[in-house]
Amino acid sequence: MINLKKIALKYPINMGAPEPIIVSVGFDLILLYYVDLFDLSDVTDKLKERDIGNDVGVAIMKFKKRCIHKFGAPNDEVIIGHPYYKLGLKPYSFFLINNSDWVNEIKRIENHHPYFDEQMFDNLNHFIITFKDNTFECIAEDYSIDYSIKTMKETFERVVKNINY
Repeated sequence: MINLKKIALKYPINMGAPEPIIVSVGFDLILLYYVDLFDLSDVTDKLKERDIGNDVGVAIMKFKKRCIHKFGAPNDEVIIGHPYYKLGLKPYSFFLINNSDWVNEIKRIENHHPYFDEQMFDNLNHFIITFKDNTFECIAEDYSIDYSIKTMKETFERVVKNINY
């Protein structure tokens, strides 16, 4: 049975304009997005235009041994249409999907390979991160997360510079 486990984040995903950026190299993927470094619970209007040259507070999420990812719909206004919504999927959150139907779909596809080994999929996890304007889903072995107090531009440049080819 499919179930969702919400994963706590040190800093919340920015609700106004998280502006996610995906850097994918080989089997590794890095997802950058804006976070709120300060408690904004008393602020009634959290939405604002982004200034990538000056705004700070960026999450650097690394997915190791990525198998597949997708990025796009739904946004926060239509998240109710996502098949996992009934299981607890909410906007501006990070989830691990247990017993994922997507992982099972990948297994069914890969089963046609002459050297298929189902055990290769035992360590794969299905992750979902929901943002304001889009949703990111990824099947990977694991993830790590770090945070930068630099701008998105500076953080992106540092990430790209440190990619090992």
